[in-house]
Amino acid sequence: MLTDEQQLALQPQIQLIEAGPGSGKTRTVVQRLHTLSQTGAAGRALISFTNAAADEAMRRVSANGTTLLPPNFVGTFDGFLHRFVVTPWHVRKFGTRPNYVHSWDELGNGHEMIRHGAVNGTGLRMSSFRIQSDESFVYPSAAPGSDRIYAKQLEKAGFSPSDLEAEATRRAKRLQANGVFDSDCARSRALKILKEDESSWLLQRLSLRFHEIIVDEFQDCSDVEIAIIDALKSLGIHVVVVADPDQAIYEFRQASPMSYQHFRQNIDPGSIVELTANHRSTPAICEFISSLRMVGSSSIDAVKDDVKTKISVFVGSVEFQRNHFTELLVSEGVPLRDSIILSHRKKDAAALAGTAVDKSDWTHRTYRVLRSIAVLRTSNSTRTRRSEIQKLGNSLFDLFAWGPTEQGLRMAEKREILEITDSQIASFGSALVAQSTNWADVDIARTSIINQTQVSFGKLVRPLKSLKVSLRKLDVKHWKWWQEALKNASDLSLPSSHIHSVKGQEFGAVLLALGSVRKGQPSVLDEWENKDSTEALRVFYVGASRAKQVLAIACPPKSQTQFRRILSSYNIDANWCIEQEARVKISLT
Repeated sequence: MLTDEQQLALQPQIQLIEAGPGSGKTRTVVQRLHTLSQTGAAGRALISFTNAAADEAMRRVSANGTTLLPPNFVGTFDGFLHRFVVTPWHVRKFGTRPNYVHSWDELGNGHEMIRHGAVNGTGLRMSSFRIQSDESFVYPSAAPGSDRIYAKQLEKAGFSPSDLEAEATRRAKRLQANGVFDSDCARSRALKILKEDESSWLLQRLSLRFHEIIVDEFQDCSDVEIAIIDALKSLGIHVVVVADPDQAIYEFRQASPMSYQHFRQNIDPGSIVELTANHRSTPAICEFISSLRMVGSSSIDAVKDDVKTKISVFVGSVEFQRNHFTELLVSEGVPLRDSIILSHRKKDAAALAGTAVDKSDWTHRTYRVLRSIAVLRTSNSTRTRRSEIQKLGNSLFDLFAWGPTEQGLRMAEKREILEITDSQIASFGSALVAQSTNWADVDIARTSIINQTQVSFGKLVRPLKSLKVSLRKLDVKHWKWWQEALKNASDLSLPSSHIHSVKGQEFGAVLLALGSVRKGQPSVLDEWENKDSTEALRVFYVGASRAKQVLAIACPPKSQTQFRRILSSYNIDANWCIEQEARVKISLT
């Protein structure tokens, strides 16, 4: 049964559902789809922007008894465009079905790289260039990390990445002429098709097939995607968009909060419904996340109004914060597997979880393997173990002899060439976990790792480099870390992640880091206090809103005074836990 608030979203005139976190939006739109299916109307579509969200929608739709058969469609935004716009257009125009890649990086064989004829090197990734409305390509002002080496080589030779924009444009046009589209080019082409007169046959087909299209996570739409939605509306298709503007955290893919606000202003207020009742979190958590809303005008109201637990703030070292969070899990009865440590940046979350690797040790492959085996041996969390298997695989790929043209390949590409599966890596890890019970010193541990690597991966399509050279001897500090890790297993068992990767998920308990501040840049607290709607603040909002029962904030000692001032301004009460050393530092300032 839907609540009265959710029932309002079923009205036929609704065009925008502004849904706060935990408001039951998926349940609501699935019910809208089901209600529409009983009216005898034409087909309807429910589209999301990620495979995970689309899979969950399919599961819910199927469980609700709503048909997934044609003319209906449930899937991703790109999947909709490929199936109903670009593919039929391409088949009629060229007589062949196009091929789609998520990114140009998937091309392989060097086709994904753009090189200058006068400058040797790996080149710039074609995926780094951005397609424009005229289908030309431009390079960003700052080179992504994967391109920096070649960008410096270009600069040294008197060139710049922008000198390769014309070649990137030509390469993309050749690929499209051969029926190969990446996601950005497919969207650009779809918009062009929806606007051209010669595609009237396709536009008529779309308008006859679909009565309504529901677009989830609309706040993350780019200008091109919003233009596509407007084009579908112009065909007479009723479009309903679902959004939480304060969860717009994908500006790196050209999603703009300003574009959302402009779109909203053009919708009749009677066609907008807000879902503000939160069925996920406690009143204290809802009060906290409401204070972070800068675009949405309504507060988030908790349905669980009988829970009196406050949010917690831990001020001190990362060890102090981690240990007190673990104690809080026990006292609140939250299983370790239902908890997570979150931060804007993955390395900050890993540092707080105690799983970060020092930069000086990152190239020490033996130590990296040792760390992974420690986590696999001590952690009972499925999420943590799965993540560690990925890290272990990345450590292993560096042990193979790669050719000159393969040095710039990404981990996923190396995995594909080697044809290594997660189960093979997991088996390798399991074998070393079993052997590690007999490791008495660093030499025995290293010998065990070398031998098992040879046994598990010595007969693949790429040869292993000399393992005695690649897997260096472990130092005394590494062995000391191993012994401490096994003794304090709980420190390794706390899963961690960056906030972008857990959007749409929920956890019983969240330890959320305020994060490090880049020199010369405002902090999240500065933006919060100034009521600036920045992406960093919205990311923090997304992280906090993942918590169901327990929300704790990891606050650096130097930020305590400002954080107290902000919470006080919103009348938010919290349980403060301050390390003694931090108290001394604060009293001296």
